[in-house]
Amino acid sequence: MKKDKEIIGDSLGKINILSELYDELKEQQFKTDEEVHYAKLKMSYIKEQIIKLTFEVKRSIGKIEESLF
Repeated sequence: MKKDKEIIGDSLGKINILSELYDELKEQQFKTDEEVHYAKLKMSYIKEQIIKLTFEVKRSIGKIEESLF
């Protein structure tokens, strides 16, 4: 259970950082189509990572809930 708690804490911290990066990219003004393209790629990657980390958190919460019963 301790490991699951660590996973949850680490994952939530990473999600927070990735969310901030995503917001920064959204607010930036890009001058060329190439810059826009790369920003969109980065944002897609960030979204994928957030989804992956969210599933890790949910899985760890499920394990903790199971151990309580």
